[in-house]
Amino acid sequence: MPVTLPSRIADWPDDAREAYEERAAIMEYGAAPDAGLTRETAECCAAGRVRAEWARRPTALTPRHGSA
Repeated sequence: MPVTLPSRIADWPDDAREAYEERAAIMEYGAAPDAGLTRETAECCAAGRVRAEWARRPTALTPRHGSA
């Protein structure tokens, strides 16, 4: 069963939010080929990429060990 993230990014697990923030920053400020996007566009693209990655996960959401 695919993993689905909540609709609000603020409700995502910590590791998903961290991945989102990192990707958005790279797309906005980084040296990658897709850098130089506006913040709004970078955040939208990053959210889509993280959602796609999580949808490919084979198990349901579970907290990481050691996280509260």
